[in-house]
Amino acid sequence: MCQCKTCEYLDTCCCSTLKSKQIVFIFWTVTHSLLSFLLSHMIACGFLKETHLVIYAYFVISVVHLLGGILLGIGFFFKLASTYLAGTVISSIAPFSLLGYLAVFQIFFIIFACRYYTLELKQ
Repeated sequence: MCQCKTCEYLDTCCCSTLKSKQIVFIFWTVTHSLLSFLLSHMIACGFLKETHLVIYAYFVISVVHLLGGILLGIGFFFKLASTYLAGTVISSIAPFSLLGYLAVFQIFFIIFACRYYTLELKQ
């Protein structure tokens, strides 16, 4: 998984290590899930006018995204490779299905996560 020499430069790009990029990925995921949850709460309280389907969709996606962030954190801090990989997959559902601008960042985070999984966790 992403062991080619071409991707090796990504380990230290942006003046940070691969490990620190994973911490950013975890906080990025949890923060966006909480913001999405807040948005669904604002819609439910009547601050924004949307249908019930949109309220439920935002709520469900924010909960799934939060679950992905929690699994990422558990897998990262306790060095559990399968939990980390599950968190990476689950955290990708919201950016690719609902929030378009997040998909661009998510692609880079997935590459960094795969490199971290291959080099640090899967040994």
